[in-house]
Amino acid sequence: MSDTPDSTPASSSVDLGPSQDRVAFTILVREHHRHLLAYARALLQDSSAASDLVQEALLVAYRRLGAFNPKEDFAAWVRGIIRNKWRELARQRRWELLPDEMLEGLDAQHSAWSYAVAEAKEQNPLFAKLDTCLQKLPSLLREAVDACYYQAHNAEETASVTGANAATIRKRLERARSALRHCIESPDGLLPTEA
Repeated sequence: MSDTPDSTPASSSVDLGPSQDRVAFTILVREHHRHLLAYARALLQDSSAASDLVQEALLVAYRRLGAFNPKEDFAAWVRGIIRNKWRELARQRRWELLPDEMLEGLDAQHSAWSYAVAEAKEQNPLFAKLDTCLQKLPSLLREAVDACYYQAHNAEETASVTGANAATIRKRLERARSALRHCIESPDGLLPTEA
């Protein structure tokens, strides 16, 4: 099974080049983090464990950055690291490993999702602006949006993971939606000052 597709999606536009600097890596991580979390969550069925797995994989990716070919798909490369980390964890905990065909299918679905998102951003600038605005949200608001909208948790589940109560999570989501609406509608793409 190959960890990289034949072509790079349009969203992987950062060239790491020979310097392989931290800024380029950070941009790639921001660009693909939600997709990587979704992939890890599909393997583990546990948001907290999936988040830990992605963090471990990104540390490995950063250490091995010299081995990454910038012409290939960064997300596919990191998914391969996540998959290997998951296999290590499954062996340690004596879980039954998923068949390779199932893992290949899961990887293909996530690869197609990444390509579709990149294509949507190219075809409709609103999606790209939304993504930019999401990155500008304060971390507590972004965390609530990620948990509830991208990881499909309800407010109670998000509260148990974050340590906040469900009412606080709902308020954060309300503030995030308002800030995102303002950012998208604003010609300069700025968040409101109270965000």
